[in-house]
Amino acid sequence: MSKTVSRVSATALFLAALPVAAWSDEEAVDYVRVCDAFGTGFYYIPGTETCLRIGGRIRAEFVDNPSELGLGVQRTQVGANIRETYLFAMPSRIERIGGGAEFEYGLGKKDSPLGEYYGFIYGSFDYSGGNESASGTAEVGQNDVTAVGFNFGRNHPMYGNGVIATAPGFGLYGQGHLENRWGIGELGYGKSFLLGDDEVRAPYVVVRGGVFAEGFDFESRGKSKLTFNGVDFSGFYQRYKVTAEDYYAGVTTGLDFVFYPTDCLRLTIGGKINWAYHWGEANFRQVTGIGGGNRVREKLHYDNSGFTVGGALKAEAAIDVGKGWTVSGGYEFSVLPDVTGIDMRETPNDTDLHGTSDTINRHFGFLKVTRGF
Repeated sequence: MSKTVSRVSATALFLAALPVAAWSDEEAVDYVRVCDAFGTGFYYIPGTETCLRIGGRIRAEFVDNPSELGLGVQRTQVGANIRETYLFAMPSRIERIGGGAEFEYGLGKKDSPLGEYYGFIYGSFDYSGGNESASGTAEVGQNDVTAVGFNFGRNHPMYGNGVIATAPGFGLYGQGHLENRWGIGELGYGKSFLLGDDEVRAPYVVVRGGVFAEGFDFESRGKSKLTFNGVDFSGFYQRYKVTAEDYYAGVTTGLDFVFYPTDCLRLTIGGKINWAYHWGEANFRQVTGIGGGNRVREKLHYDNSGFTVGGALKAEAAIDVGKGWTVSGGYEFSVLPDVTGIDMRETPNDTDLHGTSDTINRHFGFLKVTRGF
């Protein structure tokens, strides 16, 4: 009996000598609390004072088309007025689908003149693409059409501003296609300032800054042919190809306000400003067949570079769906300046074919899944 008591006492003495503070529930809760300051979904990495969250998303987007592109012309009698319009014009807005990935690597609590904050490193990459198509047909004598033909981008010294057919039976058909690809990458550093004593569910403000690189391109092709009684009228046609590329590189700064309406729902409202240097270039080629083997060829090269300032606003709602897993959805509106494009000539009275530098609007809807470690 005495031997049994001796063994129990020895075991108790051994356990009492262990550094039990390292395994206490109090510190385990504290580790989770530190990570939650970055937003729901962060978890403490054992053996470190850091947290990590990674996520992936899909995006559906609407993006302004910086160019005005069309091909072929049809004149229409509207009452006492004659109106000339494209046979077909490319849409002014492009639908895109894409996705991306992001990470945030927490660095723990730090002090500053503004108070305590939680620092983190972040990065992201997104890519998307989309295409649009357009087509059209016209025939003299139908739907009030009085003439069909092709306009040049600029007046030609010998052939004027184009070729037009006015006799009944003449018609046009044509089609065009537009593609757009876009990608962006960001890397930076952020600070999260709590606005209350509850480090788990208190609202907080996030400020961040970093570098980014962004690029996208547009490519459009179109063709149109003159017909007579539904059959190609030999030698009369028009084709074009447009390519435009834009690249931005610079710094980005952002500010977000995060709060918790419920224990499992997190809302974020914020925005960012991008300062960048921009490189833009567009090329246009068009050939018009005017009969008898004769052709009018037109080219345009347009450069557009300089410093720009753009920005974005966003709103996001996130819900916890399990330990470490969060599902969120949101909307982002952004403005991108000095986007390179080409404006084609619709009528002889329009400005000659020329390059443009326009500010475009973009609308992003996204669904995101993140995992905290």
